[in-house]
Amino acid sequence: MKLRFSLLLFAIINSVSGQSSVYHPFPDSNAVWNIHTRSVNGTMCSITEHYFFEHYFSYFIHGDTVINNLTYHKLYSSGYYFEHCQFGNTYWNWFAHDSVYRFALREDLNLKKVYIYEFGEYLLYDFNVNIGDTMHDWENCIVVSSIDSVLIGNNYRKRFNTSIGQYSIIEGIGSTSGLFVTLCPFEFWGDLTCFSQNGQTLYPDTSFSCELINDVKIISNDENQVTISPNPFHLTTTLELQNEFKGAELIIYNTLGKKVMHQKIVSKQTVINRDGLPNGIYFYQIAGNENKYISGKLIID
Repeated sequence: MKLRFSLLLFAIINSVSGQSSVYHPFPDSNAVWNIHTRSVNGTMCSITEHYFFEHYFSYFIHGDTVINNLTYHKLYSSGYYFEHCQFGNTYWNWFAHDSVYRFALREDLNLKKVYIYEFGEYLLYDFNVNIGDTMHDWENCIVVSSIDSVLIGNNYRKRFNTSIGQYSIIEGIGSTSGLFVTLCPFEFWGDLTCFSQNGQTLYPDTSFSCELINDVKIISNDENQVTISPNPFHLTTTLELQNEFKGAELIIYNTLGKKVMHQKIVSKQTVINRDGLPNGIYFYQIAGNENKYISGKLIID
């Protein structure tokens, strides 16, 4: 019996190792990266209140181009951005954009390197690096702290974990901070909220919906649509949606704009656990897969 179990365990380990040893290239079409970025732009609201700039958008591949006899995939973005005060509930300056050309992207499969072209060509990712190597040649701000595998769809892909611990880089997907978003946040943060290819969500997992952001139907900070009780809370609180959001997700940020919690909302009522978060003011955002958004504030004491 022990021998059978040992053989089974050996087979599983070999299977995982074998899957992660296969290089997974970047997509050349039919891919969507959904990204949320947040930056602090000084204290324009008051002396002690920061002014935030937020951006929800998609990168997607549409067509090819030839530059210096090399073929690149053209990357476009669509989405929206807005500005708001740190402790205020009033949002203003909403802007939307649709199908704006951003960069060109190409991959050298033999070298396992990904390049972008804007005003010149820059190395974006090198998937040949080892532990202790610098990951981003164009930033030189982080090193690889460990390398492991992560299940993406039905296959394991190699994951490069960074020295700062907040982000990692995954074969065929890129950084969990967002495709081109800095890995070294300083008053600027990004998160890859989801990635899909050929209509299938692969990151963070296949149960999430990942649709192109090109038509923002509701952008709202109307906290009347959400009840959080108690608020302030100490250990747990209950979030109740007045109108059901299909496939909604709850994201919570601290006052510096760093994401500290992310969970799916599976019903109109969701229990929020503090999970070791320190006392203070936090901001939540609820995003549905029909491009509906609600935001508000909660307090832990």
